[in-house]
Amino acid sequence: MKVQNNFLKNLTNNFAGMSHRVLTRILQIGVALTFITPLIVTTASYVFPFVVPKVLFLRVMITLLAAVYAWYIALYATERSQIRRTPILYAVLGFILAGILSTVWSVDVRRSLWDNHERMLGLYTIFHYVALYFVSRQVFRTWKEWRALFIWILIIGLPFVLIAWLQVSNPLFLLNEGSDRVRSTLGNTIYVSGYALFLASIAAVLWVKEKSNELRWVWAISGVIALATILPTKTRGTMIGVAVAVVVGMLLVLFRKGVDARVRKWTLAACVGFVVLLAGLWLARDTTVIRNQPFLNRMTHLSLTEGTGRTRIMTWSVAIEAWKEHPVQGWGLNTFYFAFNEHFDPEFLRFGDSETWFDNAHNIVFNTLTTQGVVGLVAYLALFVCAYIGAVRIGKESWEESLVLQMFLVAYFVHNLFVFDNVTSYLAWFVLLAYIDRRSALGEQELPRLSPTRTAAPGVAIVAVLVAVLLIYQGNVRTAQANASTLLALQHLMLAGSNQNPQQAVPLTREAMRLYAQAKSYQSPHDDDITREFATALVRFLNAATQASTALAKSLHSETYTVVLPDLEAQLQKRPFELRIAVLRAQMLQQEAIITNNAARQFMVLQVLEQARALSPKRQQLLYEVAQAQLVLRNKPAAEAAMKEAIALDPAVGQSYWRAAMLYAAFDDAVASAEMFREVRTRRPETMTEQARQVAIQVAKVVKDEELARFYELLVRD
Repeated sequence: MKVQNNFLKNLTNNFAGMSHRVLTRILQIGVALTFITPLIVTTASYVFPFVVPKVLFLRVMITLLAAVYAWYIALYATERSQIRRTPILYAVLGFILAGILSTVWSVDVRRSLWDNHERMLGLYTIFHYVALYFVSRQVFRTWKEWRALFIWILIIGLPFVLIAWLQVSNPLFLLNEGSDRVRSTLGNTIYVSGYALFLASIAAVLWVKEKSNELRWVWAISGVIALATILPTKTRGTMIGVAVAVVVGMLLVLFRKGVDARVRKWTLAACVGFVVLLAGLWLARDTTVIRNQPFLNRMTHLSLTEGTGRTRIMTWSVAIEAWKEHPVQGWGLNTFYFAFNEHFDPEFLRFGDSETWFDNAHNIVFNTLTTQGVVGLVAYLALFVCAYIGAVRIGKESWEESLVLQMFLVAYFVHNLFVFDNVTSYLAWFVLLAYIDRRSALGEQELPRLSPTRTAAPGVAIVAVLVAVLLIYQGNVRTAQANASTLLALQHLMLAGSNQNPQQAVPLTREAMRLYAQAKSYQSPHDDDITREFATALVRFLNAATQASTALAKSLHSETYTVVLPDLEAQLQKRPFELRIAVLRAQMLQQEAIITNNAARQFMVLQVLEQARALSPKRQQLLYEVAQAQLVLRNKPAAEAAMKEAIALDPAVGQSYWRAAMLYAAFDDAVASAEMFREVRTRRPETMTEQARQVAIQVAKVVKDEELARFYELLVRD
């Protein structure tokens, strides 16, 4: 034991013998390497390939950085004294404290701590960004060091920009799925526009501080290209943010004391011209020239009464209503999904099923207000206020740099009024906070030559390493293993679903179940996501199997439901607000009732759906499920009552009518079915399924309504 202790002590002392400068450089390189994160995509390894590998890499990198930083601070007393109190420091600490409190108060602590594996921005991940802020503000002391970091960020951002422009000419490239809006390496257009805004701002800072005319051209071109990358994303919120920032920037120039008269004159002309240009584009929005330009057409057609514009306004209204329930502490970090379900507005269904599930308010103010209450909103806004004050203070030394940073803060804040933060935006945001903090409050300071102030503190080193290894293994390695196994399980289930030959489908299903069990065995913090993803695929798979072969369905049911259904029940016990899991459980019970001809199971379906309705009382889709369950029981009055209630929630939703028509047809009531199909004609009939259209034609022929039959025949052809 004594030999072992001496070995550890000698090891840590030898490491401490490294110069202070070398250790600082290691930390600086570590911070720089975190900016590889936006480029990380693994198309065949993980569920959500644009998010999961990024978060895993970033958390591992920052955990290692934090371990080295802890030792760094323990070794050098001078470094500990450098953790000076600044307004931005207090704002960051207030931000993380608000996150902790909202997690403690959360209606779902697990969701607040980890989030789902589509976002992975729970409190655990946010702690990493705060750690990155502390390391960055400490180890980057001079403009020379920040300049090197910013140049690296632009260089490593080049593939991100190139891929975005490649997707303009090849919309299928890198999982862009043929979209006319680019996703680059981030998988989401709003993420791309936000990160492009950050790159453009970094280039602008380099431009205003660069002394070499040749390099100024390089930074100027880089900034223009990065800013132009926002265009193919067609993200209106970011463009509005840029427009507002440009106007604010020109106003700051106009009202600045001591500005040259010619500069003021040209700035005023530019400001008027910019406003006139925007007004002209808006007034000409319905002309052929504008409509034939996809980008301009999208930018100039902002509607608050239809499409996503209307659903965003409705979501913000829901956020306010939900906030009133928990005004101080909110529902909990990352719990907007639960608040949205409880206060669901039936009008959402007018815009399609995809617009009825929101896990974010698409507005950082309303989202934070709902999830973290007044406490969280004040903490979040404090970051911007303190950063803006810091940017203004930089103006004492470099007014041009101050102007660039102020414009970025305005653009980023306005951008966030229409979207939400993500893995890459937080990375950029917290490092930029560290930069503004260092420049405005801490000042430049050449790296001193220091020696350790005490012996190597082996205890600190050992604890830091052990904690880092534990966090990496529990929070990242096991998460990666579970996610990868889940993807393999889903892939095997999909293969089984595409092959109705029992000799092949059954072994594939068994392998899928083995992989699912393996994924669960890792005890990932996203265990509920694994269950939900697999159960969703399983429901689709068994629906297809039931239609193909009852015998095959029964065989597969015995292989799967005896495992997955209890898992869903267990998840609901732990997380009673999980509406989608409740719906999945009802669907699986209904499938089981049909496959096994078990009426008792069917009554359980109704019980589960009633529990689900308590979580979202005004959601029509739940009433559709109730009506379907009553159809299986051949209870026409109850099924009819459910559909009438769904229609009454919002008579403008066409889906309620054609589903009611299908229900009446299943009960052999052609007259009532035809009446419902007639109502659909003025309520977005194009949203009907192909099966519903065919049934409409058959019903119309039964009741001898030639006009109705002709209408749906034309719809089928279209």
